[in-house]
Amino acid sequence: MKRIVALATALILCLSLVACGEETVEITIPASLAGYTESNDSFDPTAYVVENGFISAVINEDTSITITMTRARHKELLAEMTAEYDEAFQEMIGAESTPYITDITHSDDFRSFVVTVERAGYENAYIELTPFLLGLSGAVYQTFAGTQPYVTISIADNQTGEELLSQVYPAPET
Repeated sequence: MKRIVALATALILCLSLVACGEETVEITIPASLAGYTESNDSFDPTAYVVENGFISAVINEDTSITITMTRARHKELLAEMTAEYDEAFQEMIGAESTPYITDITHSDDFRSFVVTVERAGYENAYIELTPFLLGLSGAVYQTFAGTQPYVTISIADNQTGEELLSQVYPAPET
């Protein structure tokens, strides 16, 4: 029995040393991105860690959440986000609500987007939320990447290349 306890203890120590030797990434995100609000006292940081394959999650005094994960998990998380966003952006092209969008491209870090549109359809759209949605997507990605959110969106005519609109998120302070 003593041998089993000794072996188990040695195994735990070895695993701890391996985990400590692995590079980690620490990011702090707004609580809402993790599904936590002050009125939602059912948020369980331990369950959040287990569900997402993180090392730890701590709710800070300002209710932001600091997440620690391995560098490999961080890279995987960003790749998952990129795939999900790319799929969503492709669904926006020619969709019933945005039939005038002909293409959406973005930089690898989601700092810049170019949306090409059929000009007449774009200019006649009742409500055009594409820049806002892309800006929000880019800001969320950058938050998880551990960088300060900054996104530029350019709407361009698919025939002439003329820029019809340029927006920056968050909006510059005046």
